[in-house]
This record gives sequence, structure tokens and C-alpha cells, in this order.
Amino acid sequence: MKKYLIFFIIIICFSSCIQNEECNIVDGYQFVIPATLSPSVDSFKIGDTISISSIFPDLVYEKKTDQDYLLNDFKFFPATAISKIDETISIDALKAFELIIDDSIDYGLTTFSDGLELLTGEYLYTNNTYSLEFKIIPTQPGLYFLEQAVSMRLSPNQSFDNKCSNVQLDGGEVNLNGEDDNNIDFLSRSPDEHYHYWVLLKPEERFYQFGGYVFYVVE
Repeated sequence: MKKYLIFFIIIICFSSCIQNEECNIVDGYQFVIPATLSPSVDSFKIGDTISISSIFPDLVYEKKTDQDYLLNDFKFFPATAISKIDETISIDALKAFELIIDDSIDYGLTTFSDGLELLTGEYLYTNNTYSLEFKIIPTQPGLYFLEQAVSMRLSPNQSFDNKCSNVQLDGGEVNLNGEDDNNIDFLSRSPDEHYHYWVLLKPEERFYQFGGYVFYVVE
């Protein structure tokens, strides 16, 4: 009887230790969402078409646990921001682009009380696949900084199989164009310290995790 009791205690302790180890996830789960901006060039002409696409299966990679999790009909809260970062600094540069977004997609322009404009909405989820595709056409020259991000903190308690009950969602990140540098060096050409210093101080956290891309628009 003592042998069975000791064995039972060992099993409980072992399971508890594994659970504690699995649930020790600093700042929450951080899912990585793939996206593509094309053509991947450093300069566009006024009138060129820029395509942004994010299509991926519902088995999604999580960075901190290095595992894939099945996310059924999940809310990622994608958003697109464009800033003009040359001599004329503007964090609201979407007005310098024509937007081409299919009416069937839940994604459009949102204007906040402070005047900031973002493209916001949600992924289309069909046949176990998430998708978001749209196009932008530049209408004004300049140096621009685009961010394609997800804001999963807006609903941090979403659940999925094998989720630790004590861990919420982090903000998530968007991997734009895989291993491409996305012209990050162009940030050093901005006169604004926020771009030529602060962002470059921690490029992984302040550029790449937010789907950063820098480009010129020329006449």
C-alpha cells in the first residue's frame, strides 16, 4: 500500500512541476502571424500598386513555447498604420494612399478622436484558413513607414486547446516578408529621433515584431 501511495504522490508532483513549467510564460502567449508586402522594393512611383497579404492555417506558431496551437475562429485584431517620416512628419499618412479593399473583407478605415487613422478589422476565417488581402496606391511622394500589426491584447482571455489557465495573450507579432530587412536602414534618414534613434535602438521589438516596412514614393 505504501508503494502505491508513494507512486501516486510522485505522479502528482511530476504533473504539477510540468504544469508550472509550461505556465511560466512571461507576459503571455505571443503568436507569430505571417504576412507579405509586394513587390518588396525600396521605392515606388506614384500610382504603383502595393499588395499586402496575410494567409495562414489555423495551426499557428507560438514563439515563447516554440509550439503550434490550433486557433479556431480566433480574433487577432489586425491593423495597418502608415507614417510619413521625412521632413514633413505625419503619423497619419494613410490619406496619401488610395485604398483598394474588397467589400467582402471586414477591414477598413477607422478614425480615432485624436485624428489618428488606421486600417482595422478582422481576418476572414474559412476552411481552417485565415486571410486578409488588400492593396494601397501611393498618391504623394515621401519617405514612409508602414506597420502591419496584430493587437491580440484587445481580447487577452481567448482560449484554445492546451492553453494554461493562468496565462493570457501577449500582443502577438507579424512577420512581414520573412527574413527580409524591409529597408530598416531608411529609418536613419528620418530627421525625427523617434525613427532614426529610438526604433533602431531595439529593432526586433520596435520594428520587426510590428511588421515594419520603410519605402520611398517618388514622382
